Amino acid sequence: MSVTGGVGPQVNSFNTWESFQKLSGGFQALTIITVAVVTIFTLGIGSVFVFRALVNAFSKLNLQGEAAHERTANKAHQGALKNLIDKDKPLSTETEINLPKQESIASGKTEPSKKIEPTKRPMPKTMSPWKEFLRTQLAIQLEKIGLQFEESYENGDCFFDAVAYQLTHIYGDKQYTAKDVRVAISEHLKKAGSEDHQRYGKMHKGDVDSTYEHFCSEIHKSAEEFKDAGSPIWGNTLTAQIIADIYKIDVKVWSASLISITLLETLEGNMYEGFEYIEIQKANPEVCTILDDRTFHPHDKTGNGKSIQLAAIDRHTWGHWLPLLPM
Repeated sequence: MSVTGGVGPQVNSFNTWESFQKLSGGFQALTIITVAVVTIFTLGIGSVFVFRALVNAFSKLNLQGEAAHERTANKAHQGALKNLIDKDKPLSTETEINLPKQESIASGKTEPSKKIEPTKRPMPKTMSPWKEFLRTQLAIQLEKIGLQFEESYENGDCFFDAVAYQLTHIYGDKQYTAKDVRVAISEHLKKAGSEDHQRYGKMHKGDVDSTYEHFCSEIHKSAEEFKDAGSPIWGNTLTAQIIADIYKIDVKVWSASLISITLLETLEGNMYEGFEYIEIQKANPEVCTILDDRTFHPHDKTGNGKSIQLAAIDRHTWGHWLPLLPM
């Protein structure tokens, strides 16, 4: 029996019989009894309208009950799901290469509740006069731009130690070490695609004489692991770029060079040695050291807004990296 018309304010068409079949057993029984009583007393007149009215009213009550039951079931399901997620939640969100904890891809890294400060490295107890002079000139040049250098271990791991110092400084979630940084680079290279290796390989050719394959296979080894078996892989522009790619930070490198000595060696055929270099440098303090800068950005342009600064100083075959902080 299909009846259309103004049965209720929220429907335009109402299939009474199908709706009756959907009622609970109690509502069905109550409807039948009520319609039977009305039929007896009115001799059948009005029984259809009473049936429609009752089914319509009971359908609304039935739907309300089902909705309430569904809401209760949803809350129970959500509670159980939350408990399951909390139970299985990992204790740490750090990656395999010890990246700092992340809030989200967009916002970058979190700040720990109690920030760890980097451990101060000791200043070398002894150093040659030319190293001491070069450090002094570097300090003078950095002061002009509001920076100062901190110490790093001069043992073949200086670049990686300087980066570790800076990572601890900007994140403060743990004490990073040179070995942490080396392993992070090694793991990154293992997972890099052919396009990244091609890009890194081109940068490598401009820095050192060893092969790129040697760089990839030996970068994880610290100076301590080499000992008397040769030199470890040193830091260079390639490692600076990889650090930017791994940690999603800008790496700004300030390079200090002694251009006047290079010119003198070219013109005079390397006739000046030892302390004669120092005397020439002291006579020309403003021209003997020049400061250049270069910034390495994450290649995929997904930086987290943080940056570190390093100083690279060199003389002949010797070089050293130092972490830089504002004065």
